Amino acid sequence: PPPPPIGCTRAGRWRTHCLYFKPKVAAAAPSADAAEIAPTPPLEPPLARLKLLTAEHCAAKRWHRRHGAVLTSQQPLAQMRAALREADAADPPLRLAEARALRTRLEQAEAWLRAAEASLVEAKELRELQELQREAEVLRLQAPEVAALRARVAASKRWMARVHADLLRRTSSRGKASAKLTEAEAEALVREAAELHLRAEETELVRARLSEAAAWKAEVGAALGATSGVGVEALQQMERLHARGEQELNLALNELGVLEARVGESHRWIESAKAALEGSSCREPAELVALMGDGRRLGLALPEMQQLAQSLKESEWAEQAQAAVDEATTLEVLEALSEQAEHQPTGRGSALAEALAAKVARGREWSAKLEREMAEEDRTSLRDAAAMVSEVEAAKLKLPKLGKLREWVARAKAWQDSARKVQAKQTRGASQKPALSELEAMLAVGLELPLDVPEAPLLARQVREASDVERCAETLLEAAEEVTKPEPAADADAAAADADAADADAADADAA
Repeated sequence: PPPPPIGCTRAGRWRTHCLYFKPKVAAAAPSADAAEIAPTPPLEPPLARLKLLTAEHCAAKRWHRRHGAVLTSQQPLAQMRAALREADAADPPLRLAEARALRTRLEQAEAWLRAAEASLVEAKELRELQELQREAEVLRLQAPEVAALRARVAASKRWMARVHADLLRRTSSRGKASAKLTEAEAEALVREAAELHLRAEETELVRARLSEAAAWKAEVGAALGATSGVGVEALQQMERLHARGEQELNLALNELGVLEARVGESHRWIESAKAALEGSSCREPAELVALMGDGRRLGLALPEMQQLAQSLKESEWAEQAQAAVDEATTLEVLEALSEQAEHQPTGRGSALAEALAAKVARGREWSAKLEREMAEEDRTSLRDAAAMVSEVEAAKLKLPKLGKLREWVARAKAWQDSARKVQAKQTRGASQKPALSELEAMLAVGLELPLDVPEAPLLARQVREASDVERCAETLLEAAEEVTKPEPAADADAAAADADAADADAADADAA
């Protein structure tokens, strides 16, 4: 744009002065040679004042050209001091408004530095640090202390934001994906606040939170250390501790996970126990035993433990009673189970109790019968004894006298088989006849048997008949030896007759 007319602005008036008045003053001034010859006459007062203003103005322009950046931008204190020293060293000293403003700014900057140095050793609030930072920006001060303060303020802001976001804010208002601080990180926050010389109530809150966490950990340790007697109140206390640690402490504590696992496992055990108690008739004793073992491992002392123990006893009794009814069992076991049946619940147990009572009655009846039959003087027949053994075994009873009776039956049957073999006329097509002594020995064994075997009377009659035949044969032989021998012919006839008689006697013996 074209320059403004001369004399319309302050700069224009200054150019007018330089273009018109300055050459005239220089022309009016005497030359150097003339000055040596004659002294310069003093200037008139207006001209002297004008010269002084001109020199001061030129010095001000030079000062402004060199130190103009100090007035408008951030500069270190050394630049401000140098600019003021140059302004004071001018002849005459520069009396500029910019110099006065710069001096005030320098004084304020020096005061700010003293305050900043004091803040390095004294704890300050974030508000005070931010105020110092704003003052430094207003003063346009360039100094290491300003950068340090700026970094300190930024670190303090980050510290405050992290404390509020990760620790002091309640869990319900925090993001689910936000990670919690550990105790070590919380302690590091306290140390960081001390290093930053930051005075904030959040520091005390963090310390209080750490103290609460220590007390909470002690309570959790006492609750988790209980290996027995964990009842309903103790379990509720664990739940309250878990809720408090989860919602109020906002710290990533190892005990929190352990407590959560313990509480969760206890609740799962309670659900399993209730399901087992509701359908105990369908549960195996092994499952109830496993549940009881888990409850003891957790140290639980809940009503479900007692109910499970009672259900386990009932289930074990039912299993033993069913086995006693279905399998061979002693009378003592049956009686003991029958006595326990009085304490069992109705339903399935009542049906088992009735079957058990019926089997006990049969067992007592058979036990008395065996005692009576085996104690009588008259021997029981082998057939009746074998029938009793079969009936007792069919009743699935283990009686004290049954084993002895079974042994008697086995001995009698073995003797009976031997007697039948002896009494048989032929064996495998060959005629085998026992000696009389063998028959007598076998008869003696049969008579000593505790049971009456039907073959024993037959064998006794056979032995008597054989003994009679033997005596007759011996008598005839003795009589034949005493007869005098006759003549040869007669002797031959007599010998033939004797042979015929002997054959007849042998035939009779065989028939006998």
